[in-house]
Amino acid sequence: MKRLPRPAVVAAPAFALLMLVGAAGCSATDGSSGTPTTVASSSSGSKSTGAAGSPSSTTTGKAGPSLADKEIGGYRFEVLSAEVLDDGKALLPPTAGNVVVGINLSVTNVATRDQAVSTFAQLELKVPGGKPAMEIPPDASVHAFKDGTLKPGETVEGFVLYEVPEDTTAKLQFSMAGDLTDDRVTVDLSLAPR
Repeated sequence: MKRLPRPAVVAAPAFALLMLVGAAGCSATDGSSGTPTTVASSSSGSKSTGAAGSPSSTTTGKAGPSLADKEIGGYRFEVLSAEVLDDGKALLPPTAGNVVVGINLSVTNVATRDQAVSTFAQLELKVPGGKPAMEIPPDASVHAFKDGTLKPGETVEGFVLYEVPEDTTAKLQFSMAGDLTDDRVTVDLSLAPR
């Protein structure tokens, strides 16, 4: 096995940490306009998109439109569904008082170059008060979202699971970022309890 030179061994973890800190610190604006962009959805199936204060409404469902569909940083993020799942869908059961939230996500590389996609660096679910939820591994029966490198035009789809306090499911925020230079797209989720 080829060993990396000492500076590369130190630089790789430092770069990963910078990506994490930078992605978490991005503002909630659409990079193209500088105007805050929120995509709000609820368990009733309505959605609002665009600049704050300019909602549009549509019906969601299995065969209908997604909860969010936005291009940012060479990626097209599409939230296909979000729901409270049975505890058995997680590899390990949640702690007492917590539930498993599953977000079915599709990400397409719309750039002209290969791009990495990482749930850890690009996605975040926050509970009320702004605390990030813990991403948890899914059971083998769940079609899990797979991190990796996407070629131009390639799409990856699957569930990302989080553990959240049961009393917070009505007011969650899911955000997605293209890379460190991009702003985040935020989706307000109001999920029905199990």
